[in-house]
This record gives sequence, C-alpha cells and structure tokens, in this order.
Amino acid sequence: MTNKKANLTVNDILKRSLFKDTQVIAGHKGLTRPVVWAHVLELLKGYSFINGGELILSTASGYGDNKKERIIFLTEIIKRDAAGLCIELGTSINKIPNDMKELADTYNFPLIIFKKPVHFVNITMDLHETIMHTYTYRMREFEQYSFEVQQLALENRGIFNITQSFNNFTNMQAFFIDLDDSSIFIPNVSDNYKKEFMNSFKSFDSNNINYQQNEPQSFTFYNKKVLYQPIIAKGNTLSFIGTIINPEENIDRFLYLSLNYTAISMAQILLREMFAEERFLDNQQKLLNSIIDEETKDEDEIKRLLGMNTHKSSLPTYFTIVMQIKTKNENKQQHSDSSFHDLIGIFRSALDRHSWDIFISSKGYIIYFLFIKTTNVKNKEVHKERKKAVTKLEAICDNSRLSGFNIQIGVGRESQQYSEMAYHFEEAEQAINSSPQNKVVYFENLGVQRLFLQNSNFTIQSLIDDYIGLLIEHDTNSNTQLLLTLKVYIHSTTKQEAAAQLFIKRQTLYQRLRRIKKILNKSELNSEYLSLLGLSIQAYEWINNLSVK
Repeated sequence: MTNKKANLTVNDILKRSLFKDTQVIAGHKGLTRPVVWAHVLELLKGYSFINGGELILSTASGYGDNKKERIIFLTEIIKRDAAGLCIELGTSINKIPNDMKELADTYNFPLIIFKKPVHFVNITMDLHETIMHTYTYRMREFEQYSFEVQQLALENRGIFNITQSFNNFTNMQAFFIDLDDSSIFIPNVSDNYKKEFMNSFKSFDSNNINYQQNEPQSFTFYNKKVLYQPIIAKGNTLSFIGTIINPEENIDRFLYLSLNYTAISMAQILLREMFAEERFLDNQQKLLNSIIDEETKDEDEIKRLLGMNTHKSSLPTYFTIVMQIKTKNENKQQHSDSSFHDLIGIFRSALDRHSWDIFISSKGYIIYFLFIKTTNVKNKEVHKERKKAVTKLEAICDNSRLSGFNIQIGVGRESQQYSEMAYHFEEAEQAINSSPQNKVVYFENLGVQRLFLQNSNFTIQSLIDDYIGLLIEHDTNSNTQLLLTLKVYIHSTTKQEAAAQLFIKRQTLYQRLRRIKKILNKSELNSEYLSLLGLSIQAYEWINNLSVK
C-alpha cells in the first residue's frame, strides 16, 4: 500500500537519525521492501529464526571471514524474505566482499553498512517502537474499515459502494467481477484496458483457481500483480473482488485481511439479492408447478404467463431437467431442509444466464428446471448450449453441499411446443427412472426403452411372457443359452456372423434355431416376428435391469 497507510520500508528506516552514518552498497532496487521487525543475528544458523520482513542487524562475527559461510548466510536470509541486512564495519569485518554485493544485487536485497560503531539495542528499541506504532495505527484503520464495510452490507448499499470503500482503504486499483462478466473498476479504466484485463483474468482463473480453499489468487498483468479473492457462499463461487498492484507498492497483511473481509461482506449482499430474486420469482415458480401438474396446458396462456409475445408463431426453444436427490444414508439426515432449498438460489446464480432464461422449482428432494433459449443463442447452437448447461449443473452439484447425497439428472428433449411442456418434464423423470445407475440420462438416448416407460410393468411382462417366456423357461430348466442365441441372431447381418459371435459352428447355429422354432411353436422366423422377439428381449433386459449374455 502507499502513502501513510503503508508499512515502514527499508528506505523509510534509513531516514531515521540512528541510520545517518549508513550506506547502501548493494540491492538498491529493494529499498521499498516492507520492514515488520528488527532482529540481531550473528550466528551462521541464526537465519532459521527468520519469518520474513525482518531487518537484520549484524557484525558478521559468526560468518564474515569465511566465504562459503557468509554466502550461505546471505542466501538463506534472502530465501526467508528478510527485509535487508545491515552490517557494522570494524568489529569483525572491515569491508563487504564483492561476492556478497553481487548476490544482493542479483536479488534486489538491500545490503547496508554502518560506517561507525552503533548500539544495536538502541536501534532495535527505536524500530520496534516505530513499527508497533505503525501497526497499531494500521489496525485502527482496519477496524474502522471493517465497521464501514459491515454497515454498507447491513444497509444493503450495494457492491459498488463496498468496492469503492475497498479502493479508499487500499489506495490501489480495485475491481469486482461477476460470473456474467459484468465488472466494476474503481478508479474506472478504459474499455480496451478492461477488455484485455478480463481476457487475462478468465484465462488464468479457468485454469488455476481452487474455489474450495477460499484463498486469494494472484497473477501478473502488464508487470503488475493482480491479487483477487473468490466470493464464495455455500460452496459455490458467486463473483470476485481484487486489486491491481503497481511494482513500487508493497503488500502487507492488512491487504489480505481487507480482501478477505470485503469478500465476506459482498457474499452477504449477493446472497440477500439471490433470496430477494427468489421471492420475486415466486409467481413464475407457481406457474412451473402448474405446468408440471398439468394444470396449465393452453399454449397461449403459457406464453402470456411467461411474458412472451402471444402473436409470434415461432417460440424460443426450451428443454427440461429433473434432478433427484437422495441421501446416501437413509437413517441419517445429513443436511437440513433449509440448506437443501438454499441451493436453488445457488443454482440460479451460478447457471449461465447468457444462453437461457431459467425457471426452477422443487417438490421434496426433486428439483425441476426449465431452460428457455434467449435471443443470444442461434437455433443451430441450441443442442451444444444445452449440453453446456447440463455440464454446469453437474459441476455445481460437485461443488456444493451435496456430497452426502446421490444425484441423478434426467434431461428432456428440446421443443418449441409449450403446450407439451408437462410431457417433457415427464420425459426427464422417466430418463432418471430408466437408468438409476447413471448420473445423467438424456431421454432421447433411451431408444426403444421409451415405449416401455409409457406402459405398466404388467403390460411389459405380458409382452415378455407371450413372445419369449417359453425360451426363458427352457434356458432356466435346461441350462441352455437359446435366448442369447436368438438375440445375437437378430442383431447379426448373416448367420455366419452370428455363429462367429457365439463361438460356434454354423451347423450348431442351425440346430439351435430349429430348437428355438420348436419351443416357440413357429415354423418360420420371418422379419416381422423377429422384430417382435427383439423388442421382447429388450423389454426383458429393461424390466430386470440386466443384459442377456
């Protein structure tokens, strides 16, 4: 940070009266390093006590006359991020060797000499008093800032005001970025700068951040350090707050504290906005429920309630999703009902609003999603955008408080017939029921299973019994594989191919086919009858959740 709010730097300390007889002999570019403490070190192994930010005072008595040891000492205190090294000449060493100067210059590490004997105790007392005074001043400033931000959050004064307050406290370029790429920069920046920055930010963020750790992230933009904090609520990232730091500016612990506190305050505001939006959308949720329950079926009425132009002949494409959530341990409720329903707000905030208008409702532990295409999406891109929406939904589930639950997602087909919306929700539910072992199931991928889903198990079982029941019974009683033989034969282009897949000779296949015809009491297996047999086998596999082998 800059001006009165900054830490003491090496350069600041050199201006104090006790340092009037000093000279910087190397590492001049590092004079802006912050100093958090002063420490006297004489022993070679003393560097192990350095935590970072200490100005080291020394006579070099424990290492100065040995080239190897003095290089080890200087290297270690540099590695441990000391602020600088001040050596008193005349006690143990009369001149700083070139090897130490070169190493200090390489790492921009201030190397300072006392040209006259000094009392280290006077220096440490003076610096510690000054440092503590500065720290106390900074703590009071941070407490004042914390109170100010807390009031802004409680009064719901908005993200802009908190970003502005963050900028005033840090005296650095502040920015706020939402998930929809909207942003606030204080002070404001040019459109070109903002565009380049956003491209760099998205490129870094998409590849490097681990939101679960809730830790500040940093990258370099035009030789400036960018420090930013994900704003997280209920395990999901809602947006980002950060600052752009000039090379001459220093970073102290108060910058990290203020960044974290600002993110927490913003999360409170964003959550309130999300919940307010949920209340605002209550009527739309009621509409969705009435559609699911088939209480509202009229095309024009649905269009009117959704705020669409009832006179347009072409409606935007939509699709449906049903998410079923079950506890892994039925005897232990791992999450409260309120926590579960809070996730609806997270879903609405985190899902991409660029491509879809999204309606969400829930019944028990089933969540219903309606995605309606926006004008930003071309018709030919709808299928691709639908896939992206489903993938995003999976990621939200993985990142939220749903680790103790089994999640299943059923996806209905795309449509422009709003009067058929209830059927598409039914499709999504049927997709879940058809394949309980899969996390995501698209209805259009179910194939002939769609037919089975429309009928009762009694009807499906009657199909199985009437067409292949005798074969199933024969295989069970005689330990044969005639049903498998029939399945392979139906799906093969030639008898030779079928025999090869079954690892039998063609003559053996002919014998089995004759036995199948005899059991089924059929003289011929024509194409129409074979189609019915194939459908019956699929029904048998589906209703028993197995594959004939």
